[in-house]
Amino acid sequence: MIASREPLRLHRAVECHQVDKPAPAAQLRLWQDALGPPAEKVEAELGEIAQQFRLSAETIVAIAGTVATDDAETLGTQVWSACRVHSRPQLEVLAERIVSPGRSGTTCAAGRADAGAAATGGAIAQPDDGV
Repeated sequence: MIASREPLRLHRAVECHQVDKPAPAAQLRLWQDALGPPAEKVEAELGEIAQQFRLSAETIVAIAGTVATDDAETLGTQVWSACRVHSRPQLEVLAERIVSPGRSGTTCAAGRADAGAAATGGAIAQPDDGV
């Protein structure tokens, strides 16, 4: 078996199978298995996370290993935050964070000419002048 993103050109019959990331229901089961018994207390939040993020089984297990499962009160928030951190690098390709001078803490996203503008149909976020 050979795994690759691009089809291989071989001089023999080849069978190709596309393997996608698990569907939300399967992701929920993976979260439950990876987090163990504490997952029962945050099942609704895990369902929302499975709907929001498209993660592989390997990524779910890795993220589950980084959260403190002994704190059931914050477990859902920890998992959500870890998923956001994992997903953020993929978003950096489409936009870059700009800090507006003179306004502390105010940020906006401007589309990059090479990727962001094409992905957003040419739309670029503009900061609100407050006027």
